Amino acid sequence: MDEQEQVLFSYWDTFESLIASGSGPVQAVAPTKLTWVAHDVGFEGASLNVALVPSRHEIRVELFMDGDHAHALFDRLHRQRDEIETQIGSTLIWEQKVGVRRRKTYVKNDGLDLNATSNWRNQHSWIADMLNRFHITFNPLLSRIDLTSLQKGDR
Repeated sequence: MDEQEQVLFSYWDTFESLIASGSGPVQAVAPTKLTWVAHDVGFEGASLNVALVPSRHEIRVELFMDGDHAHALFDRLHRQRDEIETQIGSTLIWEQKVGVRRRKTYVKNDGLDLNATSNWRNQHSWIADMLNRFHITFNPLLSRIDLTSLQKGDR
């Protein structure tokens, strides 16, 4: 691993240890050397991701939707935007790029500094809190959706 990959692996290893020791619904996963990590949300074609965007100093916690039903799933959830944002306690960014199959909705924090290891604890606490809020909000909503009721490629 190069130096950046080592930093990312250490960042995720420390974060996943926090998740493993917590009492929230999100289960820890293996650390990675990538700028993102995915956690299960209990629905095919969707995951709870944490993404780091170092060039913008952003940390994102997102519901990531991909696959044949991503558009229809996104649209169905977007119709419940007010309820979802109220439950999470934050305004979300609802991203649907033209010509791209995947969709996501996320919240971001502009406090990312991978080199400031003394601030990782604050960053990880924020991520864990938001990740658990996302799971608590989206898991029940998604569990009530019948995948066959969503139209493939539907908008």
